[in-house]
Amino acid sequence: MTRTSFRQGRSLTALLLVASMLAPLLFISAPVSAGDGVMNLTIGGSGSAPWTIANIVPGDNGTEIVELRNAGMIDGYVTIWFSEVVETDGGTDGAHLAEHFLLTPSSDNMSSTIGFPAPIDDMPQTSSDRSICIGPLKAGETIDLTWAWEFFDNGSPQNEAQGDGLSFNINYLMTATGPEDGVSWLVIDVLGTLTVVALNATGYVQEAFQATDANGTVVLEFAAGTQILTENGTVPEWLVVTESVQEEALNGTNATVLSPTYVIAAFDQNNVSANVSFSPGVSLVIGIDPEALPEGFVPGVYQLIDGVWVRLNDTGPFYSWYADADIFGTGSYAAGAYDDRDEYALLEISELTFKGTKKVFWWSVLPLFIKYNYKGSVSVNVSNVGNAPGNFTVNIVLDGRVIDTVEVHLEAGQSEQVTYQLDGVRRGQHQVTVGSLEEQFKTYTWINWPLIWAIAAITILIILVAYGIRRRQESN
Repeated sequence: MTRTSFRQGRSLTALLLVASMLAPLLFISAPVSAGDGVMNLTIGGSGSAPWTIANIVPGDNGTEIVELRNAGMIDGYVTIWFSEVVETDGGTDGAHLAEHFLLTPSSDNMSSTIGFPAPIDDMPQTSSDRSICIGPLKAGETIDLTWAWEFFDNGSPQNEAQGDGLSFNINYLMTATGPEDGVSWLVIDVLGTLTVVALNATGYVQEAFQATDANGTVVLEFAAGTQILTENGTVPEWLVVTESVQEEALNGTNATVLSPTYVIAAFDQNNVSANVSFSPGVSLVIGIDPEALPEGFVPGVYQLIDGVWVRLNDTGPFYSWYADADIFGTGSYAAGAYDDRDEYALLEISELTFKGTKKVFWWSVLPLFIKYNYKGSVSVNVSNVGNAPGNFTVNIVLDGRVIDTVEVHLEAGQSEQVTYQLDGVRRGQHQVTVGSLEEQFKTYTWINWPLIWAIAAITILIILVAYGIRRRQESN
């Protein structure tokens, strides 16, 4: 299921209201077991653009309407919460605008445990606080969410709010469950690509999934039943993978650096950094350039532990385009090449080739239309360049999704051509990837419009001639 969220920025002042830009917060990848079910939240309407409200005074009020649309294929629930609340003092008497600025959301199918109108401090402050929830929002359905705002007039001068400012973000997160299901959601940010996964109250993953960046360079693979907890025994709200500048990466080892250093960090509901453990371990895959792997070396994953780079489990077999290992928590990781193994199996790939088919309708010399590449085959040469036999798994990826897997056994020095069959490919531009190699192709239908128009014209002519002959016979 693909879950999508948006963040809306709002900025308020007693004299001037300037809203920050609307920006997408999340693009969420599908759990591997979720099939084709896709959830996609889009927002529109006047309230989806930044609000600009100038010179507000006690008693002022207004409304903004946000259109929430589930553009996906399955139903979902929208959770709303506020973040990055900042108050500014326009004088010397403290910031007081937030005490007087009230909000009331309203829409069909909205549930809330909050009494409205309410000040910002009473609004939910984290995604796990589902005290404002809309749903179910059915696939393809659009509903209007109305935000009514007011500068509450309490009958007194309220001069303490003069010139004060208030800014905050309104966040929208679509998930597959409602607030009654007791499920929390973990956001995983891998180099800017975000994935949301369901955890139960004790931090267990509900479905197997992958979290990866847009290019597939860094992949975290979680099995169903993996427990994710902070060192305090709580469920984290964010996992973030960033690229770090590490001038002395793999210093003190005999390894050749193959990748940047990637830092996996976690944050709790209060946005405080926390150490997190994975039980059982999570598979970390780091993509590398096969050309950078020295001959006779194999790739491995290293972790920085107490200032020392330590090589993680490396039983093999090995692949020339990535390094992988099981990791058990947050930390700093990098891929490196080493040559201290006596025996190893290492797979290299080459010569990726796509061969499409051509299907002709009617005569081959005079076709009505031709369908190209809706079926085809992909072949790639695989070689074990190591000195020991190995069992390898090779995936074919079409448009970012694994569509086939081949298991191959190769003796040391043995090569083989692996072929995958493609069938029922949808019309459009496609990219097929095997390991570090990729090929692009297009499926399309060529239509012989001149022939079709000629057939239509001849048919009409025959009908007209036949009609004319019949009329002549009737007149005689």
